[in-house]
Amino acid sequence: MVEKQMEGWIGYHINKNIYNKLDVLLIPANTVLKLSHINLLISLEIYLDQEDVSSATSVRLMKEAIKETKKAFETIKLKKAIPFESIKANIIPIIAEFSINPNVFSIISSMEAKDEYTYKHSFAVAVISTIIGGWMELDTVEIEDLMISAFLHDVGKLQIPDAVLNKTQPLTKEEFLELKNHPEYGYNMISQTAGISQNQALVALQHHEREDGSGYPSGLKGCDMGILSKIVAVADVFHAMISKRAYKEALPLFQVLRELDAGAYGLYDPRVVHCLISKIMNALIGSRVLLSSGETVTVILINIHDRMHPLVKKEQQFIDLSKEKGIEIVKHY
Repeated sequence: MVEKQMEGWIGYHINKNIYNKLDVLLIPANTVLKLSHINLLISLEIYLDQEDVSSATSVRLMKEAIKETKKAFETIKLKKAIPFESIKANIIPIIAEFSINPNVFSIISSMEAKDEYTYKHSFAVAVISTIIGGWMELDTVEIEDLMISAFLHDVGKLQIPDAVLNKTQPLTKEEFLELKNHPEYGYNMISQTAGISQNQALVALQHHEREDGSGYPSGLKGCDMGILSKIVAVADVFHAMISKRAYKEALPLFQVLRELDAGAYGLYDPRVVHCLISKIMNALIGSRVLLSSGETVTVILINIHDRMHPLVKKEQQFIDLSKEKGIEIVKHY
């Protein structure tokens, strides 16, 4: 069973360096996996999961997306204007391509930012938002609005000094206040762009607002926010947490989901959070996962009242994780 799963990764790109127990490099990151690589890993009992690999198509599309995003952002910095027609022609179709019938874990893996965070974050938030919007059955017009507004949600950061954006030390009070201006900077720029609606511009302004009024810049509560802003707020935080930054390591996927779940009543719209968690957890059914107890089990059924703690099976024993205090899913295979 495991060998068959491993053979399924032939032709995929490996996302990270693979080492043996002596820290000797076996397979460098970005290698296209062959049968010989798979046989070597199996012989050493090193197993890959969906977070470790990306399809060739995903890699090609991501490179194209980053190239076009860089080009668009450089134009914005230079001309202080958004090249909307270019974005619609060259970037939105790639967002749509990633969002059609997504393999949840493959998408998450390919969207994790290990470098070029500024560019990858804008694109990834657009893809993740669009996928969530599809899951929530938004109509075609709303999905189109979501793709554009999510891609441009952080465009105001292009007016923040690089020294502030790339700082690895804690920001000073003045620097943090300046950073918190980026939603308004983005809103103003988008509002002045022909072809972009007020509804789309509001996403840039509202994506740091929170359901309980604790966000910025206006301290809006959930009842005053649009659904597109609510979706982008969750996608923005989700991608930031699964990505490595200059000042922090990436958090494990299931820790991120638990943190989002904890914020579903207060910080984020519960409909959006529960939709994201439900889809990711449902994609685990039939898969093997590692528990914090050290056990490897198979996911059988998702508990609708406690999505993060499904019914699992170890050999012939069924275990309801919702009744096992302190035991969490650590990773999937």
